[in-house]
Amino acid sequence: MFMGVSTQLARRAIRKLRDLQCLRVWVPQMAGQNFVTLDRVGAHLLEVKLGLRGDRLRTPKGIGRVQLAHHGQVVDLHLALALACARSRSFELIRFDHEAEIRRATGAGPGSRVPDGIALLNTPAGRQAIAVESDSGAENPSRTARSKGEGYAELSQQGVPLAGAAEWKVVLLAPSIRRRNRVARAFFEAELPEGLFLFLSMTELDPRTVLEPLWWTQRSDEESTRLEQVPLVEPVTPTCNTGHYRQEERFPCDSEQLHSGPPGCLTPGSGDA
Repeated sequence: MFMGVSTQLARRAIRKLRDLQCLRVWVPQMAGQNFVTLDRVGAHLLEVKLGLRGDRLRTPKGIGRVQLAHHGQVVDLHLALALACARSRSFELIRFDHEAEIRRATGAGPGSRVPDGIALLNTPAGRQAIAVESDSGAENPSRTARSKGEGYAELSQQGVPLAGAAEWKVVLLAPSIRRRNRVARAFFEAELPEGLFLFLSMTELDPRTVLEPLWWTQRSDEESTRLEQVPLVEPVTPTCNTGHYRQEERFPCDSEQLHSGPPGCLTPGSGDA
């Protein structure tokens, strides 16, 4: 299981917290997954016991279906990084802000573009920031490259820090490997900086390997264009016997013939519209 516990144990714990009005469980679709949000008692306990600010604790009275998958991808990465950093001696997750928190902190209105999330990490190389973009797959890849990529490229070329960190990258979370490859190809064709953008399918996300060379970035030379696996941040201390590894995946000549990889200061890009 994603959180390292069995499904039965997780469901039992959630039921208890739901009965105590600490959590609310939502069932948007009978055949789909459930969604869990904070309820009023849980928010009060977090504010009193842990000293968390009340204005950062949301207890929604309802949720919409449209943005659930979009937001869920960012939440899954947040959880994966939190678990990985908790188990690591070399990395610390200082904070992870989601879009709503970024908008409150920057005063950005609904029409302004902000990242879907920002992670700030302590690494052996110092503080590094990660801008997170969630891709639902509904937008044309070329438009995604323009709407999500060009602003970041400009900020990077100007040396603008992200969340106070001089070193930063952008990760794009795609719903499938096929979509991941199509978006990566579009970023290359848009001549965006190599190495600035990292791509990952949600089918590849795993908290046990999220800090390792799991991520794909575009590389090119005189002979070919390819996707190459790299770590989320450099350098990475190996957390398993396999240590560092690096794999390559060639862009197919036909963008529909896509290969499967192994499982293994704010502006641009909110949403897919």
